[in-house]
Amino acid sequence: MNTYFYIENNDEPLKREKLQNLFDNSFQKMDTKSLRAHYQMLRKLEFDSLLNFVFENVDISSLVENITLACDVICAENNTSFIYCGNSTSYIKGNVKLITKAVLNLLSNAYIYSRGNLVTVKTLEKQDFVSIEIQSGGNLSPSFNFGDGLSFVKKVCDSLDGYFFIESANQYTKAIMMLPKSRVYKESVHTPDMFDFLTDRLSPIYVEFFGQK
Repeated sequence: MNTYFYIENNDEPLKREKLQNLFDNSFQKMDTKSLRAHYQMLRKLEFDSLLNFVFENVDISSLVENITLACDVICAENNTSFIYCGNSTSYIKGNVKLITKAVLNLLSNAYIYSRGNLVTVKTLEKQDFVSIEIQSGGNLSPSFNFGDGLSFVKKVCDSLDGYFFIESANQYTKAIMMLPKSRVYKESVHTPDMFDFLTDRLSPIYVEFFGQK
């Protein structure tokens, strides 16, 4: 198991505000070159914020459902649907930011490579784990290519004492994250809802999906 130490970064809100202003100005001016540069900076800021984390009691079902709903809204104009089904409440030992990024890596991968326009997301309780299953009619590379974000997903699962693997059959590909159930029965940390994701222009969902397709 990897060990991480949490360090509060008091400069992050200021950096996000400055980057948001730069990004929005570039967007309004349709300055593609600057827009791409600011976008890469946003991705790096989001990634750097994940390097240090604390373990939390996370309602994984609610988190994954809200991520899926927000993706469905963002990608609706491209005729791609994201559908969620799963347990009403399932708690795991993890970290909201870290898991959000990992799930988004898989959803954006399915969005880009799917030969259809449907991505289904499920959370299922096992004996000691909760699985997050993302299925599309496309090709999720089993080689954990860093460009596709799959190597990051594997590292996240490893750091949380979980597993990540790919299943393919009948032209459908399923990416599965297995995360250990929480054995500490206490109140879950705040789970961002769909509107939390949609109202923040620099939320990980916008950062992940901007410029795709």
